[in-house]
Amino acid sequence: MAHISCNDKFAPQTLIKQAIPVKECTLTLNKHGLRRDGRTHFVSCSGWKPNWRDDHCSYNIPNGVDEELLIKLFESAPIEGKSLMSTCSRIVPSRVGLTASRNCSKVFFLVFNHSKLSSSKMVKHKCKAYRTIFVPTDKTVQMACIIYKVGPAHSHPALPLSKPSKTAKELYRRCVEAAGIVGTTARLVEQEKAKMFPKGHGLEGALALYDADQELPISERYVHGIEIHSSTKVIFTFNPTLIALIHETIQFESDGTFKRVEGEFDEYELTTWASGINFAVTIGHIYFNWKNQATYKAIYDGLQKHVGMITGQPIRFHVLQKGGNIQAVGTDMELAELQGMGDSFVALNEPEHSKILDPTSEEIMKHISKICITHFKRGVHDLRSLVSNDEYNHLMNVPYLESKIAISEFTEWVKQKKSKKISDWWNHKLQAFILSGIIQCCSKMSAESWVLTNSTTNINKDMHSFTNKHTGTKKSLVEAILSARKLDNEVAAQLLLSKKTGILKNPANSIYDRMTRNATRHSSVARKKAERELLEVLCQKYGLDKHVWVLNMGDSTDSQRLLETVLGIICSECETSVWILETNPAPIYSESSNRASSATQLNLSNMDSNHGSSNGIQQLDLLDMNLTNFYQSVPMNPGPMSSDLYGHQSSSMPLFGIPDNQLVLDTDMFASGQSWDNIVNGFFGEGSSTGSAMMSGIVFP
Repeated sequence: MAHISCNDKFAPQTLIKQAIPVKECTLTLNKHGLRRDGRTHFVSCSGWKPNWRDDHCSYNIPNGVDEELLIKLFESAPIEGKSLMSTCSRIVPSRVGLTASRNCSKVFFLVFNHSKLSSSKMVKHKCKAYRTIFVPTDKTVQMACIIYKVGPAHSHPALPLSKPSKTAKELYRRCVEAAGIVGTTARLVEQEKAKMFPKGHGLEGALALYDADQELPISERYVHGIEIHSSTKVIFTFNPTLIALIHETIQFESDGTFKRVEGEFDEYELTTWASGINFAVTIGHIYFNWKNQATYKAIYDGLQKHVGMITGQPIRFHVLQKGGNIQAVGTDMELAELQGMGDSFVALNEPEHSKILDPTSEEIMKHISKICITHFKRGVHDLRSLVSNDEYNHLMNVPYLESKIAISEFTEWVKQKKSKKISDWWNHKLQAFILSGIIQCCSKMSAESWVLTNSTTNINKDMHSFTNKHTGTKKSLVEAILSARKLDNEVAAQLLLSKKTGILKNPANSIYDRMTRNATRHSSVARKKAERELLEVLCQKYGLDKHVWVLNMGDSTDSQRLLETVLGIICSECETSVWILETNPAPIYSESSNRASSATQLNLSNMDSNHGSSNGIQQLDLLDMNLTNFYQSVPMNPGPMSSDLYGHQSSSMPLFGIPDNQLVLDTDMFASGQSWDNIVNGFFGEGSSTGSAMMSGIVFP
């Protein structure tokens, strides 16, 4: 396995000479003491130990990773399989590098061959376009002369701008200025809307849009159908380019949202991940007015009909039909939705392929349903106050139960709790259609499909926000349809362009990139939590006031951890007082001798919020010390400069902003052999109780 560098916290700043040296650690698998989130292993560097875990990297294995397959990879065992990823195209600007391996590091084309992993090579295409730029020798002249060589054109499409140009910004400003906002009253706007939509903004207006689209070829239509059955009304809107992605994806997610449309209709959004171009896509907007089993069946019956008409191909499930691509449907645990979906998809079953000879809606859903685990755990959060920590962990681990026996034992445990709220929660999960989408041992989905498909509906939730942001909320039915049409057309054009040119909107958005960012984020949260817990322990151990932090330079291990904790998180945690260390690298001039001293300046100020800077700034020349560059580890606090707070101008460098209610200790080196008592007495006076109280526990070697 490749080596990763495992650095101790603050090691680059060399806080103390006795700091633990940087180690090169290999990536390894370790076993959990207890099963956690359904995993028996976690990934860490080889230096990780139960009693030394804070200074080494460790990551939990995400839900989308097959633990058994990962173990084989770490053991270099042979792996057999096939690629289920769709093809892609990608252009990488030369400035981003990839010079070391020339391999495609973002979108993978992986081949398992006798335990060897290979990836596609990046091909370099030299652009023949050439230009010469002349700039004035006088740097105050802000202009340049660009001369292009006539003849050879660019051999690649133009890469997207990361920011709008100044010209574009100026044009936009002029448009706003020309259009103006004077006189644009709500009444005038409504009058213009009435002229534009003579049939109204509701169902009749939507019918008018449908009639207009029937005059267009099917590849250009957006409103493809309106079905009215008694009191049930369903409107189907699809961009043909986007809905065609349903034949390429292995999973789509669905959920209702109510923010965009005012009135009797809600919106049902179908989303998927387009792996070839690395972004999430809404493939369909369906508007409906009831949330019951019959309505959801009508939604999915209509989806099948319109997908067949638009694309010329039926929706095909991997387990139900020969040559099917869809392996799962992600939902949010709404029972009526699952029932209606199952009623509709029963018709897709091919018994000779699926081996399901007597299909029912529940049986079909056991093969294709994935319920969002986040929604499951939200229900557990509501039970937190009713159980102990161990019982809470027991509830959170329900999705990872491994057998029907384990489920029966859990059911018995719930009965013994004799809590109505817990019993009602579990009885809801025991209903048909629910557990098979949450717990793998209750599902009839293959192990491969279970691991490959998402365990959450995060993509769908993100697309709700995306759509709301770009189209607005609380719109009439007609306005919601038209604004979604405009957005879908833009997304479809971008999708086609990315596939054609290989230029992606966000090239760093592959599964690898997103998993890396998630692992880093989770690791950061865990690290900060551990630091806070460590700080509490150290405060209790040293008998420190929680709001007055003290540096202890005694025992090597504990002092280093205390020092790192104080420097790393104290500035953002404390509410009253804090010691902050800061360097003053410039030489200090002694007023008595008018000569430069090689000693370092130590500034101490008690900035009490009630009394102001009563102690002022006192300075003391010290000898060379063993601690350097403290200021590099201290977060830069926003706020006024310390000279503004203190009424004191530093002779060497400005201090960073420090709030009024903090204590500040400025130094970059401490001298060995100095008596701390002498330093304290020099600041606070002989036998000062304030100095003793403030500085208790600080000992220099």
